[in-house]
Amino acid sequence: MFVMILNWKVGENDPFSAFNEALASYLEASGKRSQTVELSDPGWWNRLLNAKLDGIDFVFTWQGLATNFKIGEKEQSFWEVLQVPLISMHGDHPCHMPVNHAFDSPYCAHLYAYPEYSLYAQRHFRKRSRTISVENPVFCLDERLDVKGGDHFVLPKNVTPPSVMEEEWKRQLSPEAFRFHMALAETLKAMLPTEDHLDFHAVIDELIELHPSEEYDFRTQADAYHHLHSRLDFYVRNVKAVSILDHLKDVPLQIIGRGWEPYARVASPHHEFRRAGNMADNQRQYYSAYGIIDVTPSVTGLHDRTYRAMRNQTPFLSSGYLPEFLPDMAPYDPLFYRFNGDDLREKCEAVMANPAAHAELAREFSYLHQMRIQPSHLMWQLDSLARSMDRS
Repeated sequence: MFVMILNWKVGENDPFSAFNEALASYLEASGKRSQTVELSDPGWWNRLLNAKLDGIDFVFTWQGLATNFKIGEKEQSFWEVLQVPLISMHGDHPCHMPVNHAFDSPYCAHLYAYPEYSLYAQRHFRKRSRTISVENPVFCLDERLDVKGGDHFVLPKNVTPPSVMEEEWKRQLSPEAFRFHMALAETLKAMLPTEDHLDFHAVIDELIELHPSEEYDFRTQADAYHHLHSRLDFYVRNVKAVSILDHLKDVPLQIIGRGWEPYARVASPHHEFRRAGNMADNQRQYYSAYGIIDVTPSVTGLHDRTYRAMRNQTPFLSSGYLPEFLPDMAPYDPLFYRFNGDDLREKCEAVMANPAAHAELAREFSYLHQMRIQPSHLMWQLDSLARSMDRS
């Protein structure tokens, strides 16, 4: 019996190869054999059909990749034909690629890294598939490097400038729809500096209920509803990311990622801009003296860049929010920033005043997190879930 892991090596910065290498290692440590199937290879599905003869415990995929794959003249779901458990782990919001969340079958379970993502999926997609959020361990096998970076923070983030997004909306949408999007975008942007841990998807739903669009009926037009949430989700993420440049104008900062060219042309002399490489090749960026600044896409939980910093035992500042992780999170508040007021700037100044103390606090929290949320527990959850699914 094998666990078949689906990989997609042509994704931007190739994150899945690194994640799947860690997953295979964790499965082996739990007594599970695995094989990796590359989705960009022609005829990848034949490997699964052949492997079924030897026995498949379950198939694992990320972000819903290949869940909507169909075969034959009748366009049957491949997974309904294969009839083995398929588990999809999602780290991004369901509004962005609804088709990757929509497969609904007793043979499939959709797991989410954040509870608010799971709740959205249950409201809009689920009838037969299992859907739940899980606490992920650190999906990373980095060995700690014996290097020391410069005295600066690192912001690893791809962006699309909000002004570019607004121009795209203006070209793509009708005048009324554009005004509607902009009204919601401006409302959300105005709330960011004043609200802690803003669940802007809930705010969007409240706003469209109070101020209905003249062009769309979001209660019946699912595609329009998801597109609205997707556009505004990306917009808020990018507003958050670029706002860091203003918050930290005179703070030494290295920005690594795509899309920053308009900001690099008018940048502070304290800021340096670099392109990102593949995930497997950029470990050294975690070793600056002050650590990374991570922008978490969700309301709750942590992002994979923070997890990787924890694996490397290097400093970090995260916008993540862990309300129930420990009975008292106050001692670790210096590791987590908010977008309201001068919170990020003040925390950066504290780091620069005593980087050794901040690094030690990050290591202490990393140890606690990795002791509490261990890979073996998730492997047990995956195996138990697969055994409970319909194999008839």
